[in-house]
Amino acid sequence: MSKALLRRMSGLLLSLALGCSHQDFSGVPVGFGRSPVRHPGGGGPSPRERLNRVVAQWGALADLRSEDYRVGPGDLLEISVFALENPEETTVLERRVDGDGNLSLPWIGEIHVEGKTQPEIESEIARAYGEGYLLNPQVAVNIKEYRSHAVVVTGAAARPGVYFLRKEGTTLLEAIAMAGGLDAAAGNRVIVLRSRPGGADSGSRLRDGLSDRAQRPGGKTLVVSLAELLQAEGAAPGITVQPGDVVVIPPKEDRYVYVLGYVQRPGAYALSGEEKVDAVRGVALAGGLLPTARAQNSFLVRVREDGRQQVIPVDLVRMARGKVPPVYLQPGDTLVVGSGMLARLSEFIRPSIAAGVSYSPMP
Repeated sequence: MSKALLRRMSGLLLSLALGCSHQDFSGVPVGFGRSPVRHPGGGGPSPRERLNRVVAQWGALADLRSEDYRVGPGDLLEISVFALENPEETTVLERRVDGDGNLSLPWIGEIHVEGKTQPEIESEIARAYGEGYLLNPQVAVNIKEYRSHAVVVTGAAARPGVYFLRKEGTTLLEAIAMAGGLDAAAGNRVIVLRSRPGGADSGSRLRDGLSDRAQRPGGKTLVVSLAELLQAEGAAPGITVQPGDVVVIPPKEDRYVYVLGYVQRPGAYALSGEEKVDAVRGVALAGGLLPTARAQNSFLVRVREDGRQQVIPVDLVRMARGKVPPVYLQPGDTLVVGSGMLARLSEFIRPSIAAGVSYSPMP
């Protein structure tokens, strides 16, 4: 893990100590993004070339039957039963799983299939038909439409949109491949917005290019270096996505700020042209505060020219009321909106300073 990444992670530990303000900073985001990381050239294939290979492999394997996929509401199943209607013929039925996770079949009625794999559903249907209806029933189940486990891939993807996972453990690279890979405007970072806790890779695989950038009740924001992601993919099972994730591929642009912590839509936001955005408007870009936020307990993390991080406390309430001068965000700044009492932050500030972060009180 690079020193720059370690410094950024150490500064962002402050977000864990941050929460309860009723100040309204709502607004509309101008877009997600993150400045690209430039890596020195080498003799091997570039990250984009390696990703293109993943896209090609995914296209070849996308239609293969996945026996570990767990069916859910909305999925359309094709069920073939031999000798169901005629002794020498196979009857093919299409059934969509209802909101309760059930489907209905002739003679046997409802079968609960939610959370089961295709082989498990085949065995369940064969067992039901074997109880007085068919002798040695032969059943085959295929999934015609995947509609229960969705992720969103947006930003600089070739085909941004909503995509449905076809197997357990779909990796982040495979999710990008489902959207056709990167377009020409894509940078070298990928952001994953996770709306709920838990699931694979929310802890153990947050390494080698993946850092836990911010946490809020019920959610998490992950920032991934594309080059390091490709390296990790070859050496480990890979970073997986889970239903409900939003995968953001930022464009190649350097003018971005990051608003994290107790805001509605934590992430990276573009600065257009020479516009000046202060900390209060930065919160508005992120959709305003969460109910548990404490706007006066906020921090700005800025990387100085010498590479050290500067931590600047920001009282958004006083700033919004005009009682203190505005703090304008610079490209690359990270604004962390917190919660809890200010006294609790001292235990986080001291270790951060030791890791190469300076503390600068407001004037």
